[in-house]
Formats: sequence, C-alpha cells, structure tokens
Amino acid sequence: MRLTDRSGRRPLVEALRRRRSLEAGLVHLLYVCVAIAAGLVVPTLDIGAEIHSADAVALIAGVSAGLLALTGIVFALPFLVVQFAATSRSPRLNCSGIADWSGTPWA
Repeated sequence: MRLTDRSGRRPLVEALRRRRSLEAGLVHLLYVCVAIAAGLVVPTLDIGAEIHSADAVALIAGVSAGLLALTGIVFALPFLVVQFAATSRSPRLNCSGIADWSGTPWA
C-alpha cells in the first residue's frame, strides 16, 4: 500500500486526519446537545430530598467559605516554596561544613 501519490502528497494520511477531526467535532456536538437537553429536563424533575431555602443558603455559604480558604492556601504555598528555594543557595546558609579555597572549613 502506497502512502504517497505521484505528486508526493499523502492522501491516505490527510483523509484519516480529516476523518478524525470530523469524528471529534461530532463527539463535541453530541456532548453539547446532551448537556442542553439535561439542562432543560433535570430542573423539571421532582425527585430527591427537598430542603428549605435558608438551609440551602447556609450550606452554600459554608462551602464557598471553605473553598475560598483552600484557594488562599493553594496560592500561598507556591510563593512560599519559591521564596524558600531562592534562599536555600544563600552563602549565609551554606557556611557550615563547607571548606573554602584553602581547604579549611569556615568558622
């Protein structure tokens, strides 16, 4: 089986790429259609537990406060790691146990 034609192009590979991108586009379209349908149908269902709106507000406020704290911790940790990594090679911290050029350890 030849992958190139007389002009040096690769029609089989190009056709497979076009087909793969078409299939990916169809899958994305299917997901969007299912999401829209679910967004229209699910709110009309009356199944499951029902809670009062005040309880729902308290629950959502608690979850959002916890997520805000978690987000603060997650964003603060990289800054601390970068600061620690920047100072770990400081001569002031590496003085103990390292010999200078004469071969005697620093005091």
